[in-house]
Formats: sequence, C-alpha cells, structure tokens
Amino acid sequence: MKKKILNVFILFLAVLCLTACGKDSNGEKNSLFSKALKASDLSIEDFSIETGISKKYGEDYYYATFTNNSKYPVVAFQIDYEPKDSVTESELSVFDNFMKEHYDWIESDDLTGVILRASGEKLVEKENSIEKAVINIGYEKYSWYNTPSKEQFELMEPKELQIGVIGENDVLYIAYYDYNEKKWLIDEESNQLNEWPKTEIAKKVIKPECKYTLLDSDIDDEEEIDFDCYGVTKEKFKVYVKTLQDAGYEVKDIEESYSSYYDSIETSDGYELTLDCDYEEEILSIDLSKK
Repeated sequence: MKKKILNVFILFLAVLCLTACGKDSNGEKNSLFSKALKASDLSIEDFSIETGISKKYGEDYYYATFTNNSKYPVVAFQIDYEPKDSVTESELSVFDNFMKEHYDWIESDDLTGVILRASGEKLVEKENSIEKAVINIGYEKYSWYNTPSKEQFELMEPKELQIGVIGENDVLYIAYYDYNEKKWLIDEESNQLNEWPKTEIAKKVIKPECKYTLLDSDIDDEEEIDFDCYGVTKEKFKVYVKTLQDAGYEVKDIEESYSSYYDSIETSDGYELTLDCDYEEEILSIDLSKK
C-alpha cells in the first residue's frame, strides 16, 4: 500500500496539459472554448457534501459523500478541510503524532498547515453520488492514510471543493470552490472528451461502450494509445471482455469475487494490451503499446 496519497487532481491536470492545446486540420487552435464553462454557470447549492462516521475492518472512520444535483456530469471530486479560525495552536497539538510520523515528508512544524481531505472518482450525473469517500489527514498539498479522531475532525471546516465537471460539447474542466470567498474559479486548462486519434495504433483498439472517454496519451502518438472510459459497470465490462476474447485476445475471465480487474496481455503482433477496471468507480483504463 502506498504511504502517500496523491491529489487526484494532479493527475487530471497532467492529462489536461498534455492535450488541451491541440491543433485542428487548419493548424489553428481547436474550438474547445467556444462554449466554455464559466464560474457563473455553477452554484455550490447544486453540490452537497455529507459527512459521517462508519466502520471498516472494525475501525471507525469519517467519510464524505458527494452528491451532484447540477445539470453537469462530474467525474471526480475532492474536498479539503482546514483548521477553523477560532482554533488555537494548543488545540492543534492533537496532530503532533501525525506530524512526527510523517516528518520525512513535512518540512515545517507549523500545525496550521494540517488539512483533512476526501476524494473520489466516478461518473456522477444529476442526483447521483460518490459514496463514503474516506477522510484522511494531510498537510498542505498531500494526504496520507491516517484517519482523524473525533477531536481532530471537530477542529476543521471546509476550505475548498474541487470537481472535474463536464461542460457543453463534452469538455472536461476542473472547477474550484473557495468556501471562505464563496466563489468558483475554473482552471484555465480543459480537455475534449470522446476525442479519438486517427493513428494506426488506435485502429487496433476495440472501443468499449461508455459515455465518456478521456485520452491520456498524445493524440498523435503512434507507439501507444492510453485512455479512460467512465461509466463502465461490471456487466458492461463483462461484455467487453467477451468481445475481446471473440476477437482473439487471451483475456482472462472475470472472477465474481473481485472488486476490480487487471490484466496485461502480450499480442502476437508485438503489442501489449493492459486492462484495468475498478467496479466501484466504474472506470476502465485501457493501454495498448508497442513492447
């Protein structure tokens, strides 16, 4: 298990920066921003966060459930909490053990940098939720697998909500809501979903049935095609695996007890096909590359 949990939106930004500034056939920037999502299009009232306590493996943990009541599909969320303004330095000493445990990553002894964070990925359309995302303790940009005690949790309040939101024309944006300033900001980078390369390697991939695909590789890359499919249920994935098997791929069968699936297959023509499906997040990642 990884000791450090990366901010899920660092990964989104890396993908957006890779492909957002593509050129069209006339050598000009594409029209991603012709109907760009604006901060004024979003209302915090349309996105609710419910926190609570549950148990896992006999241990208590705090969770955050994100519900989308907007007209826009969302594919990820992250919420950060920071110490309340009224909290004293003495009260923050309840985080001393956490700070000592991660001294090799945390370069400061300023306890006001402590945060709580919950995040999750899944396609959630109107009136759907990402359920019970574990709330972890972190510091500034990073969080770990430590979960807060009641005493620690009650010192904190919401700081920022980040969402990966799909606007018009299937464009993916990252939006940030500042709870102190009570306003939204939209990241300058965005990415066109359902964009498919015209490369030869892309022709070798059987596309699964899904509502949205996000290309993780460069659109002109002839050595690799790497993409994520959102909204792929376990049943849809079973159908896709059968399609691959019928096409001659030696894909292993899905075992019912697993909550996820991973397989890496060497093809007869010198490629490697990797499938990684999370049944809870309903995200299928597919990579085909030359060995």
